[in-house]
Amino acid sequence: MKDAVERNARAGKRSGGGSRPFGYKIIRHDLGEGGKRRYRIIGEEIEPAEAEAIKEAAIRVLRGESIRSIAFNFNDRGIKPVAGGRWAGSTLRRMLVSPRIAGLREHNGEVVGDAAWPAIIDRATHDRLVGLLDDPSRRRENFGRPRRHPLVGLVYCGSCGGKMTTAIAPRQGRGYVCRKDENPVCPARVRIVAEPLEAYVEGYVIDQWRNPEAIKIAQSDDDRMARIREITDEMRHLQEQKNEALRMKLRNQVDAKTFREVTAEIDAAHDQLAREHKRLASEAAMPELPDPSLAWEELSAEDRRALTEMLVDKIIVASHPHKIIDGKRHYTIRAIPYQDPQREAERLKAVHEARVKIVPRV
Repeated sequence: MKDAVERNARAGKRSGGGSRPFGYKIIRHDLGEGGKRRYRIIGEEIEPAEAEAIKEAAIRVLRGESIRSIAFNFNDRGIKPVAGGRWAGSTLRRMLVSPRIAGLREHNGEVVGDAAWPAIIDRATHDRLVGLLDDPSRRRENFGRPRRHPLVGLVYCGSCGGKMTTAIAPRQGRGYVCRKDENPVCPARVRIVAEPLEAYVEGYVIDQWRNPEAIKIAQSDDDRMARIREITDEMRHLQEQKNEALRMKLRNQVDAKTFREVTAEIDAAHDQLAREHKRLASEAAMPELPDPSLAWEELSAEDRRALTEMLVDKIIVASHPHKIIDGKRHYTIRAIPYQDPQREAERLKAVHEARVKIVPRV
């Protein structure tokens, strides 16, 4: 029985039973009445509306939108899972990383070949989704709500190197702060007002967005994707070799010692390829840039954030420039805002040039 299941898997055929997969329609052959079975499943074809929903979700994830917010949006629009009810973030994520929607057949957690059913997304998109959504450093945050602090997670303290969090002060308003409970060893307690910093970083991102060289750096290259496909094929070939070694052992064509040595070598090679695949797929899982012809104001908050993450690795904020004279702190750049807009703009420019270091993602 197990051999038959494995043969069907390697032939790309679907497993028997189970519910209809989202994105596909089951093709049945009517066997008529009188027999034990009324119909036989002979294949699958794409269900257009659901396939478009899968493609939309893939594009939105690769642009930086959270899985949970997409699930909320699908529920609001009446796009339902096959079993009905509502989408959950975990269900949507599981579908997007499934080899099935890329036209690949999976068996016991391993991709064993091309599937008999058509693909909804291409292999490159599948690899990028897996690299992004399986990344252990990916944080599931925000719970689908609009992002209030556009730079959260990107701002670091120049004194201790820790991440700066957001806080609201009575006089200064919203800001990014190196808090004592987050970074207890920091001697400086760096703080910077949020809105001017966000506008400063926004200007940098817009300039880089128009720079063709930055675009080339940010987007994944064809060589990386080609290597990912090569590794996938090599891993599949190694799995076939391991299966063949097992069959030879069962037929008593090799002894147990030889079998262990051969499979150990295959497993070591497979693990090395798997690590390289994970690294390359994670690097390739960067969002696609929005159309540069669009104005910044026309981009959604998700696209702005994705664009910022794509071009900026981190933002390091130092303490306000100052000198200590007779035990007192004297600021070398004015810290109190001007009432005059032009003078205030000049002051903010000097402050940010002195305090803020934007590290590009290259």
